[in-house]
Amino acid sequence: MTRKRTRIASLSLGLLAAVALAVGPSLPAGAAVADGVAAQQSCSSVTNGPEANSGVTGKQTVRSITTSRGTIQVRSGYFNGVRYGWARVVNGAVWGIVMKVDHNGDRVVDLSCGPDGWFSGTSDMYPTSSSSDRAFKACVRADTEYTAPCNPAHQTAWW
Repeated sequence: MTRKRTRIASLSLGLLAAVALAVGPSLPAGAAVADGVAAQQSCSSVTNGPEANSGVTGKQTVRSITTSRGTIQVRSGYFNGVRYGWARVVNGAVWGIVMKVDHNGDRVVDLSCGPDGWFSGTSDMYPTSSSSDRAFKACVRADTEYTAPCNPAHQTAWW
């Protein structure tokens, strides 16, 4: 009887594994999905921030606005072959820089990338996408609550 139960248990585990492979990998709780692809749910950091890191290449400004808090920019560049976006402020408060990310095209913020921690005036980075659903905007806040909404007078348009 014990041998029969062991075989049944083995068959059951094999069947569960086959079903899991057929259905596909599970997504972490809260993962955003666009066009059937899960969006990364955290921002990336590089040593010294994306502007000073020589491993980040092809840097360019894709959106910019001049405000009383400095010139606020959405920037893009490549790191390890992947294109990323990040926020930068020039001539302004470096600690209040934030990049907002939209995953699904509704132009509502799904993720906020705060300052990169290097006091360089740049935010952490987030991968771009070929999908028009993915968009970024940059802002400078007067506080460090980077997940809170930004004042429209101190943010770029979506890119």
